[in-house]
Order: sequence, then C-alpha cells, then structure tokens
Amino acid sequence: MIRLIVDSYHMGSWNMASDMAITNYVASGRAPVTIKLYGWTVPTLSIGKKNNVEVFDLEYIKNNGIELIRRPTDGRPFFHTKGFSFLFAAPSEYMINREKTNNEFSFVENAIVESIKELGIDSGNLKRKTKNILSYLFNENILNDEICLFNKSFISSVILKTERFYMVQGYVPFEFDIRNYINCFNINNKKETIKELSDEFTGIYNYKNIPLGFDDIAYSLKIGFKKVFNEEVVMNKCTETETEITKEYYPMYIPLI
Repeated sequence: MIRLIVDSYHMGSWNMASDMAITNYVASGRAPVTIKLYGWTVPTLSIGKKNNVEVFDLEYIKNNGIELIRRPTDGRPFFHTKGFSFLFAAPSEYMINREKTNNEFSFVENAIVESIKELGIDSGNLKRKTKNILSYLFNENILNDEICLFNKSFISSVILKTERFYMVQGYVPFEFDIRNYINCFNINNKKETIKELSDEFTGIYNYKNIPLGFDDIAYSLKIGFKKVFNEEVVMNKCTETETEITKEYYPMYIPLI
C-alpha cells in the first residue's frame, strides 16, 4: 500500500520540515511508502542545500514578499507560486529493485508522467532535458531532473538517497512566473534573460486551461502511482507523531532572510 496525503497550503519552512518529518517516519517503518501533495501560502524560492546564497538578489526577494528557504535536497532553485509540489518518501530497500526502468525516467518520474496523462495532457511529448538552461547562472554544476513538454521545462524534481530513505521533492507549475523567478537572481541583465527564457518554461494551464484543485491532482496521482508501482494508493493523513516531528524540525528550515 502507498499512502497519499493531500495536505494544504503552508509557508515554505513548514513544508520542508513536514517533508523531512514524513520521510524519516516512513524510513523508520512506522508508516507506509508515502506521497504528499501540497502547496505554498506565499511565493517561495526553495534553493538546493549546496546553492550559494550570494547568487540571489536578496533585496528583490525581501521587497517582493518572496520566502527564501533551503531544501534538504540539492539541485537548482525552484520558484513555487501557482502549481503543486509533491513528496515521495520510501525506505531505501523498497526502491532497490525499482530504480532501474526501461526508459530514461525514474520510477517516481514515470508515475508523475502517468499522473499528468490522467489530467488530459499528452505525455507522449514528455522527455528529459539534457542540459540545464540555468547552468550559466551558477559557478557550480547544478543538476536537476527536468521533464520537458514540447522542449519546455515542465516538471522539476530532486532526489535525496541515504542508507535509510529515498526522498523525492518535485514541483509542477500551473503557470510559470518567469519574471519573478529570474529577478530573484543577482545578475545584471535581468530583462534580457527574462526575454531569452520566456519560452523555455511551461505549465499545466498552457495545455489545459481549466481550474484544477487538489482533489483533481490527487485523483490523477492515485491512478499514476498505482499503474507504475502496482500498489494500491490509499488516501490518508499525517499522524499526530509526524506533526510533532514537523514542529521539531521547523527551526531547521526558517527563511534565510
């Protein structure tokens, strides 16, 4: 059985603490493999654990009410506004025999792709981007799993593997706010960069222009993950213990500014 938690909208600090609390709880064997669906109360820039804060325009971020947080996973920054995020948490041993697939996507990515198909979006056009279009903004090689639709960056996900757990954090935009995203970076040619990259990102509403709620997304996730993992996906909630652990972890993920 896979547990599907449909959470709500929270500040970024709570979301990250909750992801880590659930992942550790699942790794301890006290809860089944878990998917969590959630959103963001305010626009949030979540950065990888190795991202250098100096590459960001902290004044712009602060003045525009954007929350800046650091994820427990690495990878390029995600800008969370209109869209949904997902957590996948499993014990490491659960994923050992599932990681190898017959195509370029991981098991979890395949499940997300199948879920997107259930929303009526043609997944036949989904493929992995081979080069990160934002690499030049960093002094280090930032690696991400980028799933593209019609050659535009669509779904971003990052994986943290330890001896105890397998953790995936991902984001799927309804609409991608390229202007605010690029303005969060400490670069001189922001207008030119926004113009250059304006057609490099896409979101669900570019292909399905109707409002979607968490119930719609949850239904698609149930079907997508059941199809790929061949397990029943059951709606459930966080336990009281997971909520208490989240409160303990919360100070570790307070905003950086």
